[in-house]
Amino acid sequence: MPMARFMPQLPDRYFANVNPDLLAAIPFNAGKVLEIGAGAGALGAAFKRRHPACLWVGVEVVSEAAEHASSLLDEVYVADIELVLAKDKHERPDWLSSTATYDAIVFGDVLEHLKDPWAVLRALSDYLADDGVVLACIPNVGHWTIIESLLRGQFQYTDAGLLDRTHLRFFTAATMLESFRAAALVPTKIRAREFVVDAAGFERFAGAMQAWIAASGEQEELVKRRLLSLQYVIRAKKSPSSGAAVVNPRRMVIAMLAMAPAFADIRTRIPLAAYASLPDVEVHFFERSAQLPELAVEQPKVLIVQRQLPDSHEQWAQTVQRLAAKGWLVLAEWDDHPDLFASKVREVFDRAPWASVKACHGVMTSTQTLAQVLTEVRGDDRVLCFENQLIEMPLHPGGALDDDQEQAVEPGKVGKSKLPKEQKLTVFYGALNRTTVAVELMQAVAPVFRRFAQLELLVLQDRSVFDAAIFENKRFVPQLNYEKYHELLAGCHIALLPLAPSFANACKSDLKFIECAAHGLVCIASPTVYAQSIRDGVDGLIAHDLAAMAQSLEQLVSNPALRHRLSQNARARVRAERLWSYCLEDRLKALEAAWHQWRHPTPHRSTEGLG
Repeated sequence: MPMARFMPQLPDRYFANVNPDLLAAIPFNAGKVLEIGAGAGALGAAFKRRHPACLWVGVEVVSEAAEHASSLLDEVYVADIELVLAKDKHERPDWLSSTATYDAIVFGDVLEHLKDPWAVLRALSDYLADDGVVLACIPNVGHWTIIESLLRGQFQYTDAGLLDRTHLRFFTAATMLESFRAAALVPTKIRAREFVVDAAGFERFAGAMQAWIAASGEQEELVKRRLLSLQYVIRAKKSPSSGAAVVNPRRMVIAMLAMAPAFADIRTRIPLAAYASLPDVEVHFFERSAQLPELAVEQPKVLIVQRQLPDSHEQWAQTVQRLAAKGWLVLAEWDDHPDLFASKVREVFDRAPWASVKACHGVMTSTQTLAQVLTEVRGDDRVLCFENQLIEMPLHPGGALDDDQEQAVEPGKVGKSKLPKEQKLTVFYGALNRTTVAVELMQAVAPVFRRFAQLELLVLQDRSVFDAAIFENKRFVPQLNYEKYHELLAGCHIALLPLAPSFANACKSDLKFIECAAHGLVCIASPTVYAQSIRDGVDGLIAHDLAAMAQSLEQLVSNPALRHRLSQNARARVRAERLWSYCLEDRLKALEAAWHQWRHPTPHRSTEGLG
């Protein structure tokens, strides 16, 4: 049972005021979830941004909190779970009827408040789907601050925290795991939530405990991690029988080696976070070099190498062969045509053109056009086309979460009362490798910006484009990380997506559209790439030249109803089609099939003399 130490850390923006580790542990594709202790609904609301189609049932004992949760969740019930479970099964409410099953049952800081948490775990495990999971976040009574207090003869209850006066039960990691096993549940993952609340105090305490740590025979680092663990997040699934030995038949191990991690979260960290949410998948994330875990040869496992540019075909092929001998399937993650590489990157690529693509067992990419190129380069069809998906829907521009703000809007159906108030309109431009066409676009749209005082241009990263905008109402933002980039998008209203017609550009994905659309930006885009994604006049505008792009911008400024309709439709489109929760299982199955079928050279092609 692995400690989840290698899961990629996603930005804080994903979590708002919820427990990020508990949220990350809920399978992205869970279709029906029961949360005991739903509070005000924050966790369920956050998860439904990841999987809008999920039915989330919240149970909360505090009526005021439940009332707030009812505005965010599908079903909310005011109930004491122990009193409900004390009833005969045929007398229980519908959400615990004899036919009720859940893909996940969640306890966020709840079990320690129950009189008999062991009985609750046993009873609710009957309501798990066959492949369902139980998740819990539980405070650690073995935290160093409590041990130090005990050594001083103190055990003082507080209004909140580890010794909250409402806590009835106390657990360490070991007793937590025992509780799950006694309830016929097999723990599959446990994640420590470490917080250094008093660094100097901890160092003094750890120093004073050195003799005991040495005498215990345990590794000092492991003991310190246990002492620093404020809480544990545990994930478990059904066991055939109570007390069964803990086994962890891992369905798949997925390792990601990001060789060019900047601006690549959508192809590296985010996919791994989605896979890691599954109880039988283990993930590892590395940047630029990797120390892969030693695993049985027969264990299904995939190493995905993003943007690898080897100096030699033969050397990389030998590396792949060594990994294959250990049972690894090695896939090249390739998301751009080399004609779009910066000059220095292209020089490295040209030393051994397409080496990683040819020498790996197969390739992953994001568009059918680029997949066709890679198929021709390889000489086989070992190419997985996984289009870009978002991990979640951002909050509505107005901060709302409710579904009625996510529905598609038909022409003429928007009343004035629903239109946003007139305000400053921020027009976003931010893309790599588009400087030439974007400079020309700035000249085309300049009259529109001069005419409408409420318009502001925001240019991300490309100073040449910013300088080409000859008008005053503009703002430049330098390079941002993925988290800050999305914060920037959240404050914008319209996006300009120019893309010159070329074969290399046609290989690009529609990522900019789905990122902007998810935030409610109305996209004005060139037909290259975007005509295949944007439904012109429905969820965006297609402009066939730069003059038309300027005209479309003026149209959006002058017509708030049109702007509102396109914005809502774009968000609804992403919400319904472009989230990881919808494709997770299919993609995992594709990786499983590739592991079984691709770990040997293609029969008609040798790995020697690649070039």
